Amino acid sequence: FPVTILPHRSFRIRGGYTVIENVVITDYGLDPFSGWLYAVLVQHVNQKEGVAFPGMARLAKMARMSKMQVIRCLAILEEKKLIEREHRVNEEDSASLQEEQVTHGRHIW
Repeated sequence: FPVTILPHRSFRIRGGYTVIENVVITDYGLDPFSGWLYAVLVQHVNQKEGVAFPGMARLAKMARMSKMQVIRCLAILEEKKLIEREHRVNEEDSASLQEEQVTHGRHIW
């Protein structure tokens, strides 16, 4: 699913590490699960466009949490305006979630 990172929340991916702005860590009151998922999402960001398209199963595996925990954490990150998500549905079945776009800031992950 696509995710966008908001521009006022800077991040950089360099070589073998990811840098997250201190304000995200100190000012957003994230619980450990949501903070960890945010770090995992940032690893997937296309820096040119600020968009990431990791699948739910991949996020759950990399963050070492259940899919339900990932869903709860994504809701928290969106509520705190750290990400934006665009939900996409399968044309054949509008009730099934095919893809989700998450955006951080004005950019899409």
